[in-house]
Amino acid sequence: MRIAYIFEEFPCPSETSALREIECLRRRGFEIVVLCARRGDDGVGSQVRILTPAKRLSRRWLRALGHLLIRRRKRVLGFAAFWLWIAIRSPRRAARILVDLYALGEFSRVIEAEGIRHVHGYWLGWPAHMAAALSVLTGASMSMSGHARDIFTETASLGVLARRAKFIAICTEQGLHHLDAALGPKRLSKLRLVRHGLLPEEKTVFEMARPLASPHIVAVGRLVEKKGFDVLLHAFRRIKAQHDGARLSIIGDGPQKGTLKALMHQLGLGESVGFTGWLPNNEVQASIRNARVLAVPSIIAADGDRDGVPNVILEAFACGTPVVASRLPGISEAIEHESSGLLATSGDPSDLAEAIRRVLDDCRLAERVAWGGRRALEERFDAMVNSEELATLFKEATGHPC
Repeated sequence: MRIAYIFEEFPCPSETSALREIECLRRRGFEIVVLCARRGDDGVGSQVRILTPAKRLSRRWLRALGHLLIRRRKRVLGFAAFWLWIAIRSPRRAARILVDLYALGEFSRVIEAEGIRHVHGYWLGWPAHMAAALSVLTGASMSMSGHARDIFTETASLGVLARRAKFIAICTEQGLHHLDAALGPKRLSKLRLVRHGLLPEEKTVFEMARPLASPHIVAVGRLVEKKGFDVLLHAFRRIKAQHDGARLSIIGDGPQKGTLKALMHQLGLGESVGFTGWLPNNEVQASIRNARVLAVPSIIAADGDRDGVPNVILEAFACGTPVVASRLPGISEAIEHESSGLLATSGDPSDLAEAIRRVLDDCRLAERVAWGGRRALEERFDAMVNSEELATLFKEATGHPC
C-alpha cells in the first residue's frame, strides 16, 4: 500500500519519532512517499522517497499550477468551500494555503501519477491542512496526527480537518484528553492513541557502568521555551556547589541559543557547560549512554506549548541512563517517580537540582530507576508493536483488507 506523508520539513533532527514511524510502516509492507515543503538534513534511507515542490516561477512551478487549473477544475468548487471554512476559523492558515497553491498542484500531480490512495498530515498545523486540501483536490482519503505543540496551539480550524479525516492519531493520553474537549463528542470516535517508541535494534544495548568521577549531565532538544533549559542552568549552578567537576552538555539548537549562552556566562558556568548544536543521532545516543543523568527540564510555555513524551527519554531508557524530568502530564506517562526515573517540579531549579543530586550520589537509586525505565520501554514503547495499530487504521481508511 502506498501512502503519502506530509511534512513541512523532513527529515528534521528534533523529529526522530517520524523516522521511526515511517520505518515501521515500511517493514510492514507500506510504501511511504514523503511530500514536504523543504528537505532537511540527510539521514533517511533510500527506501523513503522525499519530494519537494518546485521553486517559484520555474517551469515545474507553472506546470503545477496548470495541473490545478486543468486536471482539478471539477474539484475547484469543493476546494473553495473547504478553504472558506478554514478562512472563517483561521485566516492565517487560509492565507498560507493560497500561498502554497503551487505546492498543492505539485503534490496533487504526484498523487495522481503514482496512484496514492491516502495522505497523512504528520502534524496538525501545515501538514494536516495540506493533507486535507489534497484530499479535497484528489479524492484520496486523509488522516492526521498530533504530537506536542500542535495539539495545544493548532486547534482553531481542527474541526474542519476532523470532518474530513478518517482518523486522528495522538501519541499521548495528555493530547487525547485535550482534543476530546476541543473536538467534542461528534469527532471523539476518530481519535486514536498511537504511542511512539524505539525500533527493536535500538533496544539491544543496556549497560549501567558509569564513570564515578566528573559526573556528566546531558540534555537534548530544541532551544525553545518549553524545554526549560534556563531552569536547568540555574539548577546546574546548585549542583556545581557540591560536585565541582560536574559537566553539562546541551545538545540541540534553536532561537534561545543566544539567551541561554548569556545566562550561562552570567551564572559563571562557562567552562562547565557545552552547547554542541545538533549532532547525528548516533552521536546523541552515545552522549546519553556515557552520561550519568539525562535531564529533561520541560515547562509549559506562555503560548501553551509543552512536551508530550520526548523521544530522548526513551533513548535513555534503552541504554540505562537514569532520567530526571519535570513532573508534567505527558512526561509522567513514561516516567513513574522513583520507579522509572525521578520527577521534579516543573520550573523549579531547586527541586530539579535536588533530584539530579540524588541520582549522582546514590548508585543504587540510579540503577533501580534505570532498570525501571527499561521495563517501561519494553512494555509500552516498542515502535513495531505500536505501529500495528497505525497500520490497521491506514488499511481501514483505504478499504484495504486487514
